[in-house]
Amino acid sequence: PPNYILTINDMLATFGAFMAVLIAIEIFINITVYLREDSIHVKIVMATALMAIARKVIILDLEKTSPEYLWGIAAVVFAVSIGYWLVIISPRFDIELGTDAQERYVKRRKKPKGLSGNDSEVECTQKSEAGGK
Repeated sequence: PPNYILTINDMLATFGAFMAVLIAIEIFINITVYLREDSIHVKIVMATALMAIARKVIILDLEKTSPEYLWGIAAVVFAVSIGYWLVIISPRFDIELGTDAQERYVKRRKKPKGLSGNDSEVECTQKSEAGGK
């Protein structure tokens, strides 16, 4: 057999390291958004949590792991997935937490009709709310 072929454990370790770098980038994006906008975007945070738990599941060694630990990981995956789903289906498209997030949300919702420069979008929204007429 060739000497330079990677084993399954080597590939999992490499993939785990790659995912750790991706998670670090996501955390950097979370911090950058928070510092720039003074708000926490819950959708990005939940996606980062999903990526982290997926990394944990991928690099998990099933031969050395107890069943209780697997049930715990399964519960965390389920809880974070349900949380992400709830964030996605929420009526507000961008859930924000922060010192002035409520005020910014209200300002966005109460924009005067002529200021956006896209009156057709407002008319389409009004038509869809009125039943398409």
